[in-house]
Formats: sequence, structure tokens, C-alpha cells
Amino acid sequence: MDGTQKVLAAARRAGVRRVLLASSVNAVGFVPYGRLSADQVLVARPDTYHGVSKAALEALGNVYARRGDGVALQGRCPSLRVASTR
Repeated sequence: MDGTQKVLAAARRAGVRRVLLASSVNAVGFVPYGRLSADQVLVARPDTYHGVSKAALEALGNVYARRGDGVALQGRCPSLRVASTR
């Protein structure tokens, strides 16, 4: 989180208008297939330590965007989790 804050602060000082923060599906945790609609907004419910750091990154990006400290664009990397049902 400290590194993300330093990058966003440096971008603001340099006049950078857009920053892409690459998040992760781990920021929202496991959601069973078929339980999401196309317009559903996923809230942070991290399921790993990595997910906790990505949820913090998203929250910090939102702070910068809302305060007008630059535009923080966020993206979650889609993924497919495969597990055994045995």
C-alpha cells in the first residue's frame, strides 16, 4: 500500500492524469459460477493476503480519484478458478 501511495503521489506531482491500478479477483474472493449478474458490483471480500493488498490498492485509488488528485482507473484481472468436487 505504501508503494501504491508513493506512485500515485508522484503521478499527481508530475501531472499524470490517469493511472491504471491492476487489481485481482482475490480482492473480492470466491464467487460461485452463476451467482453474478452483468451489472453487479463486487465489494471487497479478499480471500488471501494477496487479495487484502489488492483491496487496499483499490481503496487507495478511490481516495485519489474522489479527492481530485488525479484519475485512478482500476481493473480487476478476470480469472477462472478450477477446483475438484471430490
